Amino acid sequence: MKPMLVDAIVIIAGALFLTVLSLTGTLEVSAKFMLIPFMIFYFAGKYAGKRLR
Repeated sequence: MKPMLVDAIVIIAGALFLTVLSLTGTLEVSAKFMLIPFMIFYFAGKYAGKRLR
């Protein structure tokens, strides 16, 4: 899998996750925890980047 494809998948997954949180109303309640999914995606991307090389 190419790194650009992995990036696109992660961006789409993040957008869907934030959209679901926004539609359910939990985004306002848990705004202080909003960076946790991005940190998970960041470290997962670093791991996948190392494995793809």
